[in-house]
Amino acid sequence: MRKFILDINPATWEVIEKIKCSSPGEVASGVKLARKAFKIWSKTPIKRELHCLKIFPEIFSKKKKKSGN
Repeated sequence: MRKFILDINPATWEVIEKIKCSSPGEVASGVKLARKAFKIWSKTPIKRELHCLKIFPEIFSKKKKKSGN
């Protein structure tokens, strides 16, 4: 049976989102991928890291507008 967490607006008690809990296998897979990504990211030169961090908000904003959210 799948469990859920309710994301609730504390001012109105309105349920904003019903979030599916991850299984232990899904968590293990996510941790494995995160460790792999960190190994790659940790070798990235600082100038490249700063550039990525600078452009990420712009990329996400464009994707959000495209998706209509």
